[in-house]
Amino acid sequence: ACPGRFSNYGFGFPSEQAPGVQELFGCAHKRVAVIREPDDHSKWTGTAVGYGDSMQYQELFGVGEFAEHRVFPAYYLQTMLPTSAKPILMIEDDVAGCVNRYGKGQAYLIGTLLGHAELSYNDHRNGAFLTSILRRAGISLDRVGKLQRRQRVLGKKTAWFLFNTTREIIEETFSLAGFKSARDLFGEELPQQNGNARVKIEPMDIHCILLEA
Repeated sequence: ACPGRFSNYGFGFPSEQAPGVQELFGCAHKRVAVIREPDDHSKWTGTAVGYGDSMQYQELFGVGEFAEHRVFPAYYLQTMLPTSAKPILMIEDDVAGCVNRYGKGQAYLIGTLLGHAELSYNDHRNGAFLTSILRRAGISLDRVGKLQRRQRVLGKKTAWFLFNTTREIIEETFSLAGFKSARDLFGEELPQQNGNARVKIEPMDIHCILLEA
């Protein structure tokens, strides 16, 4: 929410947007407010002091290709006036999310914070919404079996960060094709056989595997 509101010197722009932001996202800023939490909880917003200092909680609803989605807004709620962008999220009659074609890609502006819902309220709808955006861009999850993976490459060396985000112990076997060695970052042995290695990761744990070509 609210990208480019302040300059590199910390001063706000009169238009609420830095030069180029409107062109990138295809919309002008309309309003920003603090939005309260469901049932007026205060896990992050604090207690309302006076009339109009925050707005009542409402979920955002998708339109067009995103009509099946609902989004849990947190803290900020920015509404916007599309110029070339296409609305994808609404709150009542206001646009709270849009997508704009820019160059060879697309720029999404979502007028709220998306991480709070899952961490504080165990609400998974925002994750489903983001997954839908990624799929439209041709991006899929990088996995080793049931483990999520993030990769970093430097020359002939590769680091795999393997995440077990489940409640169960996960063991997975992976191919070492293209690599001559593999070891755990902390020196734990990786059982290897017939060009494959096996890793065992406890619930909610992370391993880093270092591979060298």
